[in-house]
Amino acid sequence: MSITLLDYIYSGIATFFGEMFGCMFGGGSFFIQPALLAIGIPAKQAVANDVAAAIFSCAGFLLTSKYKPPNIAKITALTVPTAIIGAFTGGYILSQIAEHIVEFFIIGICTLGLIHTFTHLKLKNALVVVEKEPSLYWKPALMGAGLLIGLYNGISGAGSGTITIILLSLIMRKNMKTTIYMAICVTLVSILAASASFAFHGLLNFKLLAFMIPGAFLGGIFAAKISTALPESVLRFLYSLILGALIIYLLAA
Repeated sequence: MSITLLDYIYSGIATFFGEMFGCMFGGGSFFIQPALLAIGIPAKQAVANDVAAAIFSCAGFLLTSKYKPPNIAKITALTVPTAIIGAFTGGYILSQIAEHIVEFFIIGICTLGLIHTFTHLKLKNALVVVEKEPSLYWKPALMGAGLLIGLYNGISGAGSGTITIILLSLIMRKNMKTTIYMAICVTLVSILAASASFAFHGLLNFKLLAFMIPGAFLGGIFAAKISTALPESVLRFLYSLILGALIIYLLAA
């Protein structure tokens, strides 16, 4: 299947909506990766370009956020070595897996993401975490979390934001605002390393990425505005309908 200019433009639009939703709730890859498959992008490139585009969402958030948790650099630094090792390992594994297995994996993960989204249509607020002291042995736990997050971002990346938030909330026991900020810092490190690994293994489509980057960046900006204009349940429902249609299309293809 040849990729036309309209397909590239569509990829940028899909990235915009996926990253906008992802910035608000997590799970943007559940939308972006199937959308890329739908226009004929090979499965490995779909994963690699989705993860690489997310760099600009994370960077945009960190550059514009007025909230700066204390000691965030120290906390993030603990995850850097293992996140890099995990990401490069994951990128290598992705490069070795057969294309049809990666496509099957994407559809499976995104179907689970669709189910999760439907079951949380009426969710009103983010998970509230009562701030406590970090868990025992939190430093080695953070290093282990960095390895797992990096490995997953190198192989798939779909839903990694949600996974990162859950891991960090269990380890650090901070309020959700701080946990989300930490998660974005850790995610940025791992996806930078994963993207370098993808580039090394020839998995990145730079022409496609050029169309996705503006969508990713703008998606982060619009997320803050849209999230206050419409009820979260409405946004989740619309997102689920579009994602469901994409998955049905891919299964029928």
